[in-house]
Amino acid sequence: MIRLKLFSWSVLAALLVLTACAPETPTPDNTVNITLDVDGSAQVLVVSNDLTVGDVLRQMELTVVPPDQVNPPEFTRVRDNMTITIVRIVEETEVIQESIAFERRTVPNDSLAPGETRLLQAGVNGLAEVTYRISYENGLEVGRSVVRTVVIEPPQDEVVMVGSQSQLATVTVNGTVSYISGGNAWVIRQNSANRRPLTLDGGLDGRVYALSEDGRQLMFTRRLDASPEGVDAPPTPTPDPS
Repeated sequence: MIRLKLFSWSVLAALLVLTACAPETPTPDNTVNITLDVDGSAQVLVVSNDLTVGDVLRQMELTVVPPDQVNPPEFTRVRDNMTITIVRIVEETEVIQESIAFERRTVPNDSLAPGETRLLQAGVNGLAEVTYRISYENGLEVGRSVVRTVVIEPPQDEVVMVGSQSQLATVTVNGTVSYISGGNAWVIRQNSANRRPLTLDGGLDGRVYALSEDGRQLMFTRRLDASPEGVDAPPTPTPDPS
């Protein structure tokens, strides 16, 4: 009889120890409903309320690597009706050839009647190689930025001469007269009506401007910003002043 009682007490003690060591089973009182939104699909889960967002992701065997984003952060403790969102982020580079539009410039010319125009140089579009960094979130493009631009062919400006003939009487000129107007070099020979431009880009700065005694050579200087950075100034057609 004594042995039976001792055996019963031993079994009871063992059961109590096993019960104390067993993991706590979630009950309706210690569980929460959460929504997991990942890779374009959402599912509702019932989990223990003592878990963190990171615990849930590990239980679901979901891998998150930078630059992927998890909202809320993984250290956040779950709560009822919480939505956990994983945004998959991918960055790529793309190289595209794009056209560079030419600009239109006008040059006054006293040899043309007022309002009369004459095409002096046709405009030609340039070509650039543009490198973009493109960002995708869950497969959808959300932004792009220019990383580098390389000019392959610079544009050539369109140059149009516009008549600016004055009503003043023509004055005879002995020799050659040269001067700067609108950032361009001009030359007059024989008479004031025979006025022609020698440059068309408007880049002269006037620091140095000297005509040779025989009127055949002209020395001048240009502004440093006369041409856009990285793009050479287009060739300037020079009318024969003779």
